[in-house]
Amino acid sequence: MSTATAEQRTNTAFFRIMETAPIGLLISAALGLAIVGVFQYIFYLIILPDGWSTLLSAILAGSLATFFEALGFYFLVATVRDFSAGHRREGYIGLLATFLLWAYALWEATHIAATFDANTPETWWSIFGIIGTIVCVVRVVELRITLTVTSAYNRKNEIDALHAATEEQRKNIETLTGKLAAYEAENTRIEAEKAEAEKQAQLLEQHRREQEIADAFAELDRLRKSVARSERSGHPAAIDRNKRGEIERKVRDFYRKTGTLPTQAQAATLAGLGAPRALRHHFPNGAWDAFTASIQAENETATTAQN
Repeated sequence: MSTATAEQRTNTAFFRIMETAPIGLLISAALGLAIVGVFQYIFYLIILPDGWSTLLSAILAGSLATFFEALGFYFLVATVRDFSAGHRREGYIGLLATFLLWAYALWEATHIAATFDANTPETWWSIFGIIGTIVCVVRVVELRITLTVTSAYNRKNEIDALHAATEEQRKNIETLTGKLAAYEAENTRIEAEKAEAEKQAQLLEQHRREQEIADAFAELDRLRKSVARSERSGHPAAIDRNKRGEIERKVRDFYRKTGTLPTQAQAATLAGLGAPRALRHHFPNGAWDAFTASIQAENETATTAQN
């Protein structure tokens, strides 16, 4: 258990060091340029004319060394930034300037080594090896950081694009969900209004039918009372034997309003005939049954046609 824990700590520490590799390379490059700058400063002090004042020579030597090394450092930073931002044309221009500065630094390293070689080839190669290696390593570091940071920048852009797309999809889903909820609420409201309208229509139709039935029975009751009054007065209503068409019309109206056929007594009252026997004078030999059967057949035919 302890071995696994120690291994995990080691891996964690190593991963943290790997994450700091780009900044570590950048610091190392800056330190290398500073070391070369010291050599350049001393070299410029030596080669500047002896007639110049010490202060002027020191300022000029320091300015030249700072200029070249700062130029090399910021070419490194600018090149990394341009490639990371996708500005490839500017990046290639900076990279070309870096190689030109690299060539100049190597050429200058030969003269610096000759100044401090004490006239021995071993010393010359030692000094040139130090300066040349630093110059070369700094440029290699520049290329390495450029590739590393560019890859990281591209991955970041891909992740940002993926997050943006995901966020856009989330917003679209929320918008569609809101529209769907509003549509469902509106549909529910319309269905409720439709159901309420159908209910009101059914109530109105029921009320109308009940009113027609009530009116038919009221008319029947009025006629019955009228016939009763005529019989009590001793002057019964005369029977018109040619009014079968009127009787049939009133029977049809009664059936349409009430949905039921009147009895012979009710039909006689509707026609103002008084007693049911008077109805049989207009419908002899089973004509009344045939007439009522025809009314029912007509109603069934009309219902079938509607369906």
